[in-house]
Amino acid sequence: MDVLDTALTRLADAQQAVHDARRELHAVIRHKVARGTRGTQAEIARTTGYTRERIRQIVQGKEP
Repeated sequence: MDVLDTALTRLADAQQAVHDARRELHAVIRHKVARGTRGTQAEIARTTGYTRERIRQIVQGKEP
């Protein structure tokens, strides 16, 4: 395997890691919203930087 192949493999691995981490984050968001009290969505928005609309999309399963 040459340097280019190694770099491409590392990139693919990193992209998969990001995908997996995002799925885990979205699962946690869904769990917190489902079991949270009033204000949970706003707290998640402050912590993650996501908009409240984006959080609603995640909860509804409208993930890209």
